[in-house]
Amino acid sequence: MKNQILAVIFILIVPLSFSFTFTPLEKATDFNQWLLPFEADDGLMQHSAQTVRERSSLTGLNFDEDSLPDYQVEKMNKSSLDKLIKNRNGKILFLNVWATWCRPCKEEFPDLVKLAEKYKNSKIEIIGLSVDYPDEVESKIIPFLKKNKANFKIYVNDFEDVQDLIDYLSKDWNGGIPATFIFDKNGKQKKFILGMRHFEYFDNEINSILNK
Repeated sequence: MKNQILAVIFILIVPLSFSFTFTPLEKATDFNQWLLPFEADDGLMQHSAQTVRERSSLTGLNFDEDSLPDYQVEKMNKSSLDKLIKNRNGKILFLNVWATWCRPCKEEFPDLVKLAEKYKNSKIEIIGLSVDYPDEVESKIIPFLKKNKANFKIYVNDFEDVQDLIDYLSKDWNGGIPATFIFDKNGKQKKFILGMRHFEYFDNEINSILNK
């Protein structure tokens, strides 16, 4: 009986804990107990990609391949990020930091696509910032964006030191990704979300700012 109770508790807890999974960046070593391998074996990477394809099919979105953008991934340094945050033009900024090697980022991505579809032509600007290397744009980032039918603007990190990016966005950020930062129309940071979330969670967070 005791073993059966433990089994039930395990089944209930594991899915909940997975919802908050994140992967630390290389420079953030304080949370190494959460670290997933940066150079994952082929089996893991193929499994993650398959999961993303499955979740993409469940979003209920139907995109015309010809309507998707010709992906141009620009570099983002401190100056350009500062400009993006401060020059809001009346729009809320939803900034998601991710990477192609980050398993929870890949799991989360279809929900970002769904979010961008809902808020297109609105007062919400959704931006993705990849922390892959700039020289991996053509080989890794763009193929991933095409496969997942990304419908929002993506930049690639060009800070000389990733720790500078971490410190710039939040002193409370340990460097784990995915990480989401929401800024109001005046460029003031209102939300810092560490770890993978789903469409409904992000939608509620955006509305909590819109309704103020």
